[in-house]
Amino acid sequence: SGPVEFEQSQYLTEVRENTSPDLLLQLTARVHPQGEPVVFTVKEGNEEGLFALDSSSGRLTLTQPLDFEQQEQHELVVAAAAGEGRSEARVVVRVVDQNDHAPVFPRTLHETQITEEDDRHLPKTILTVTATDGDAGDYGHLHYS
Repeated sequence: SGPVEFEQSQYLTEVRENTSPDLLLQLTARVHPQGEPVVFTVKEGNEEGLFALDSSSGRLTLTQPLDFEQQEQHELVVAAAAGEGRSEARVVVRVVDQNDHAPVFPRTLHETQITEEDDRHLPKTILTVTATDGDAGDYGHLHYS
């Protein structure tokens, strides 16, 4: 290997959707010989600018909250350089789903008419309502009461 290498070839972290911008990971690289400054960069996967990598400290931070329903996982390729040496690693950021969408009825008022004392075809459906929920998976399942 060259004069610089990441401590891990792959970093994995999880962050809950809607989390405020914060530190995600501390990237570290070894330098041979020691003392040469390391410069960290994101090579791929940050086209939307969701992540910031401090070039000297290796601190990877979130710049805005992530949305599970939009993208469940983000993958970055990061690089560390020292002198002529160069190393790359993968960073996988898994977004953890939260129940962040309330169910919505398309109409706020539902009306129907029934005839009093009409006992034919009982029990019978008098009204069906439906709602939608923007959450994925279990958080998107609706229960009516």
